[in-house]
Amino acid sequence: MIACENSGHSIPDDFPEVRKIVEAGVTTNPKKDYELSRYACYLIVQNGDPRKEVIALGQTYFAIQTYRQEVADHFNELDEDNRRLVVRGDIKQWNQMLAETAHNAGVITNEEFAIFQNAGYMGLYGGLDVEGILAAVYQSVFGGDVYLSLEEKVANLLFNEIGNSQVV
Repeated sequence: MIACENSGHSIPDDFPEVRKIVEAGVTTNPKKDYELSRYACYLIVQNGDPRKEVIALGQTYFAIQTYRQEVADHFNELDEDNRRLVVRGDIKQWNQMLAETAHNAGVITNEEFAIFQNAGYMGLYGGLDVEGILAAVYQSVFGGDVYLSLEEKVANLLFNEIGNSQVV
């Protein structure tokens, strides 16, 4: 609580007292307890004894969350083109891992992999197969547009229109 106070936080806000009833045989006694905020949990874990498993796990959790925030901050500092390159690189890695996993599970031929991949798309996109997905002008992944710029959306639409037209 000292660290909380010394950092300018309010102890009652981060360590609010609550009362709970403890039964002891035939009697009940009110006991003071605390409902900890996330910040209070952080302070306790960071100042706790890492030889205790729960403290060690908590310290690991907060270390990972700190790293994740640093990565997110770095990503958000990138311009649109570089963010797009990072996302596409991530998707490429995930697709390579998916192909390896499918291969290790017995999906060997190109036809088997196409069936496997199409079933995955149908699961992700509400039953649409690859053609149905490509027909959509506005596509999203991870909460953002697949085609970030207007030019990419138009190119996707044009590609689909050319692909769906018959050559005479």
